[in-house]
Amino acid sequence: MLYTQNIFNDYLNRNIFRVFLLTSTGMLFFLLFSRSIQLFEKAAADLLDPLIALKILVLRIPDFLTFIIPISFFVSLLVNLGSLYRNNGYLIFFSAGKSNTYLFRTIFGQGALILFCLLSLGLLVAPISKPLAESLYVNQGIEHRLELLSSNRIHNINQSSKFTFQSRGSQHNSFKGVTFFSIQDSGALIISSEEMTTAIKNKKLYLDFRKGSILIDSFDSQSSISFDKHTTHLNLEEELSLAPSFRKILDSDDQLGFSQEQWNYSFILLFLNLFLFAFAFSQTRPRESNNQKFVLAGLLFLIYLTFLIAYRNSYTESSNALLYLALWPIHAGFSALGLLILFKSSILRNLNIFNNPISKFIIYISMAFLFLWLIF
Repeated sequence: MLYTQNIFNDYLNRNIFRVFLLTSTGMLFFLLFSRSIQLFEKAAADLLDPLIALKILVLRIPDFLTFIIPISFFVSLLVNLGSLYRNNGYLIFFSAGKSNTYLFRTIFGQGALILFCLLSLGLLVAPISKPLAESLYVNQGIEHRLELLSSNRIHNINQSSKFTFQSRGSQHNSFKGVTFFSIQDSGALIISSEEMTTAIKNKKLYLDFRKGSILIDSFDSQSSISFDKHTTHLNLEEELSLAPSFRKILDSDDQLGFSQEQWNYSFILLFLNLFLFAFAFSQTRPRESNNQKFVLAGLLFLIYLTFLIAYRNSYTESSNALLYLALWPIHAGFSALGLLILFKSSILRNLNIFNNPISKFIIYISMAFLFLWLIF
């Protein structure tokens, strides 16, 4: 019996790792493909160097894997444990006097190894590679665009600002005979100067003007001011944010702040909770279909992720930082729900929501809505 158990342990762990690897690979290729569309469209339009676009994709892989690993392991456990319960494979353990605890220990070694990889990527590699990718995208992209600008033509900086110049200066970021236009809700701003230099810092384009005048037209009045030196900056965040797919998850607006740091930590707790959910939702009676439980597990995961994003985005400088450490209040709530489902499995069996066409329709529509919201 011990020999049979060892064979079965190896078989179960191999199957779990196989599905995990296939799911991770598929999701990684999907994310890389979705991001490459926007990056190489910009490269085709001479707005970004193709080699820079490729470097950005490579640098974002650790960040992508931090998100992919918990989901892939969750899917793998659902598929394999669900099949194990449905086909009476668990009887090999129970007939030898083993319990669910033993089944948990059988998988724990592989789970611990994958968790270690997640910790290494999420806490050591991704926090370094992601800012590098962002810096390359903004800085190199803008510098590449500035190098291609022609004199005596109007060039867009962002949706509300444009400028033209007569000739280039002695440096690549210097322009002579500059006229800058900016249209706001309150009116128009026109800056004329002998020279303008550019600099990029923290996703902002800084414009330094020398010897010129500023014309302010507020629709009902006009005023003009002369200056020897004037500096303004333009926010490039909206114009140059990375690709929209899964942006709410992978591209927080607070890239270097406290909430982004805690967001990275929260993926570790997400991994542990999804490990718990997999055991809770995979338990079925022999020959019983577990498709409905898989759908409910998917819906719960989407709700879980939505709550995490909403809670992360609610952080402000005046918030209590202790309540946002790894976003633990959300994880604690879903941990309690997972334990309730695990030890009260009759809760899921007594749910007959899929027998009602209206409730089934609501579930599928909710899943589609949440999924699309997370992508875009």
